[in-house]
Amino acid sequence: MNTFQDHFFDYHFRGDLNLLYCGNRERSIDHRYVHTQNAYLLTYVVEGSATLSVSGKKIPLKAGDLFVSYPSSGASYITKTGVPWSIRWVTLTGTQPESLLPLMGFAPDKPCLPAADPARAEQILAELFAIALKDDLKNKLYALSLLYELLSAVSPSSAPVAGNKTVSNAVAFISEHYGDKELSVESLAATAFLNTNYFSKLFTAHTGISPGRFISKTRMEKAKKLLTFTQLSVAGVAIAVGFSDPLYFSRSFRRYTGLSPSQFRAASK
Repeated sequence: MNTFQDHFFDYHFRGDLNLLYCGNRERSIDHRYVHTQNAYLLTYVVEGSATLSVSGKKIPLKAGDLFVSYPSSGASYITKTGVPWSIRWVTLTGTQPESLLPLMGFAPDKPCLPAADPARAEQILAELFAIALKDDLKNKLYALSLLYELLSAVSPSSAPVAGNKTVSNAVAFISEHYGDKELSVESLAATAFLNTNYFSKLFTAHTGISPGRFISKTRMEKAKKLLTFTQLSVAGVAIAVGFSDPLYFSRSFRRYTGLSPSQFRAASK
């Protein structure tokens, strides 16, 4: 079997990151490729091996690797003779890849890294390929969100050991910014360059509690301390822990403790 499929992404936003096309190649034999396009090509190796040639260097490629072909670089590869070659890829345009790729560890003279979370990277690439041809705004926006999730999945910061670090960073951020009324699961996911659903699953898997409940729990515990050790009014405590509506804060506090803020303060004296 020797199959090749390429899906052009025909909906472009005025943004710093856009998908030009995505595709896959299944079990090609003796395949060669030269990159001449003015775009960033991210390729994930599903199976097989090859030799990448770039800037006079020869770099071995194997299953689980992700490599970047920089715009108009002339980078090329040739697969190992007789060995099936299966890959998935996305082609990116915009200004953001130029700044994001170095943070992930890529450089023109270091274009190849092992994917930190290979299974997730392959899953996202397959999902991108499946929705690229769907001609509705919802799926086009979802495809762009998947791009950020893909970059996170292949980044060294998403490795299984460091995956805990992603969550611990979120926990630390919540502990420091619980008073920010704009704090939300969506904002935390965006900071981590993750899809909100995937971020929530990752956070829950490592903490045993959803990020939304963790934010609420942190705010309620901070409120208990403020009610016990300060003279702030209930409205002042509400604002201090991220609530703009004191009545909503009071209802939330009662659900959490079984007591109103005033009752809790009186009981703690």
